[in-house]
Amino acid sequence: YMFSQTILNNILVGNTKTSKPIALEKINQSIIQLLIEEDLLETIVKIGMQFEVGTKGDRLSGGQRQKLAIARSFLKNPRVLIMDEATSALDNKSQSRIQKQLETRWKGSSTMIAVVHRLDMAKTCDKVAVMKAGSIVEVGPYDDLIAKKGMLYELVTGKK
Repeated sequence: YMFSQTILNNILVGNTKTSKPIALEKINQSIIQLLIEEDLLETIVKIGMQFEVGTKGDRLSGGQRQKLAIARSFLKNPRVLIMDEATSALDNKSQSRIQKQLETRWKGSSTMIAVVHRLDMAKTCDKVAVMKAGSIVEVGPYDDLIAKKGMLYELVTGKK
């Protein structure tokens, strides 16, 4: 969810516990540095962290909204992260960068549950659950499910 505030305030939702200017400046610089290093908000950083995103983020593209939400989750570093088509509006390069960050940032330290339609994202998951008509039809590691030549195999290869 995007609030009709600045980019910075949208990233900081629920994180700032101080009103001291020096502490806030350090927080702001840390966030900006993270965003630049991870290349998450390349165009937004150019616009500025004080850019007003509009009602529900309507002044941002779908990809920019997704990157903003991911940046917020990176800052919060949750123990459980649930993502529903979190990179669907991103170009392949951005999606790949974020996928690598998710693999390195959360692998082994947090639980991530992701709903994906881009099957290439499932390759790095510890477990994959394949659904058909609202029911789970397969569960297991990606490579095991491919080797079984079941539903995931059919979806990935287009072969029966």
